[in-house]
Amino acid sequence: MIWLWICAAWLLSFAVLKNKKIEWEHLIWLLLPVDMYGIPIGGITVKPYMLLCLLIVVRFFLQRKKGFSIKSRWSMGIGVLAVLLFLVNMMNNSSTSSITAGMLLPLVWICSMIYVSTLTPESESQIPDIILAAGIGFGAVLCLACVLNDMNVRIDGIVTRIRQNPGMIMAFYNMNDGVLVRIERLRGFSIDPNTMGCTFFFAAIVAVLRIMKRKAGWREYLALILGGYCVVRSNSRMGMICFALVVIVCVAVGYRTADVRTRNRTKMGILAAIAILILMFVMGFLTPLLESFLAQFDNRSGLSDEYGRLTIWEEAITVLLKENPLFGIGFGQMQYHTQMNRACHNTWLEVLAAGGLLIGGAFLIQFMALAYAGLRHPFENKEAGEKEVVWTMVLGLLVVMISLFGVDHLMYSYLWFTAAVVAAFTHGSRRGL
Repeated sequence: MIWLWICAAWLLSFAVLKNKKIEWEHLIWLLLPVDMYGIPIGGITVKPYMLLCLLIVVRFFLQRKKGFSIKSRWSMGIGVLAVLLFLVNMMNNSSTSSITAGMLLPLVWICSMIYVSTLTPESESQIPDIILAAGIGFGAVLCLACVLNDMNVRIDGIVTRIRQNPGMIMAFYNMNDGVLVRIERLRGFSIDPNTMGCTFFFAAIVAVLRIMKRKAGWREYLALILGGYCVVRSNSRMGMICFALVVIVCVAVGYRTADVRTRNRTKMGILAAIAILILMFVMGFLTPLLESFLAQFDNRSGLSDEYGRLTIWEEAITVLLKENPLFGIGFGQMQYHTQMNRACHNTWLEVLAAGGLLIGGAFLIQFMALAYAGLRHPFENKEAGEKEVVWTMVLGLLVVMISLFGVDHLMYSYLWFTAAVVAAFTHGSRRGL
């Protein structure tokens, strides 16, 4: 049944793309939101985007074109590190799950390289269009799922209480003041609510940039509304922060190149928002609203609580430095070394735990360097700074990297494909895309 929901999201996305010319390779941006489901083969889930990459390779072969190629120095470096992480995992532990995770890294890297090999100058207009369509298509389906669940309409594929089972909404049970509390969090087609938001972060970037350029229509405003609603329903604190950050940063970026009329409207909008907040505070409405909003997190761990993120990270770092600081302890193994039996809950800390300070540290530095180079690129290259796709990919990479501070998911497809595109136009043969 879950695949019917996924197909509905795809069909709605295609409907939004009506009259838009999109090369079929870029349909990969409609497949990335399906992060949990695929075809299980030998302990690895072959996801839809992997199948599309296979079709791209077949097309290159049939047309006898030069296909797979490394487009940048960064891509070569990160590919080598991905292989080294796999080898380190094989040597420092015998866990099947750890070795499988290590195998996935080179595979995801290869898929991202295959996709980047298809980029052309026409891609710069097509990628933002399909990203926006994905935000609307998937947003509409997930909103419908939330509404049906709120109405107690029980349909397969909407709610699940078991993490590994299909379901767009995950039901959690927590103890709060001695009372068992049920929390329902939207997770879409990802395994964790904290990784669902990237589809909507990217769509929001495109939408706000177009609004600031006065090129927006109903699609852009609908993408913002649906995306914001889905992120709030995910109940992800990091997701809400990232979505708000995306909107604010995109307004600032768009303001730089906006015309006088748009700048004046932006100033008036900001002043009006501040005035409304002040008025609400004076009238006593703001404080209750904030308290009501924050109350939904009362039964969740705080950062410094026993099961809070800071506590988990501190223990993970202690374990890494004690067990094997240079070469790590392997993917997904932290939970077997900590007293609380918890994973790192931080992708970048998980990288260090998996490959140690040598391989994992080099891996982390590579991504940080790419994010820095990507952010500099539109400021140093005036032509690139005016391109929607450049800002979409650069800001998208930054927000993905920030969001992964709260969850373990190094194989996250949005991270790898976005990074590969950014590397192509900052370091490689696609410079100036």
